[in-house]
Amino acid sequence: MKIEIFNETEYDISNDLKLQLKTYMREVAKILEQPTNFEICLNFVKQDEIKRLNKEMRYKDSVTDVLSFPALDIKPGEKLDLPKFEFEKNIETKSFYLGDMAICCDVAQSQAQEFDETFEEEVCRLFVHSLLHLFGYDHIEDLDFAVMNKFEKLVLKDKYKD
Repeated sequence: MKIEIFNETEYDISNDLKLQLKTYMREVAKILEQPTNFEICLNFVKQDEIKRLNKEMRYKDSVTDVLSFPALDIKPGEKLDLPKFEFEKNIETKSFYLGDMAICCDVAQSQAQEFDETFEEEVCRLFVHSLLHLFGYDHIEDLDFAVMNKFEKLVLKDKYKD
């Protein structure tokens, strides 16, 4: 597993937060029963950049908290080690490139205050949400939302103590 992180903001993305994100990557792979030979790219961006990306890629002219850009056409529940994905592997690293994600730090900070949590906790929640999108999950239909929400709660079990 590899996560490449770019920070285009003034927010401090600490080594502790980076380690937490890596831990959540491992936990998502475990819960989804996915192999761990995958890579992603995470960009921490400002509001103007997330708005530009949202308009360019989703035709929505608004700021949002997180965007996901899957590199593979993977369906919910499909495993990366299926033969159909064999040619998607990087020859040198033997890893799958899942895709990119962008998290808007200003929105994450605002939502953290709204939800009475830390910036780091909100970033982790957005990261897990986006990673599930990269694995093919979405929340357009009610049933899909329920499935995705269940996985988010399983991964972030320390945050959701029902």
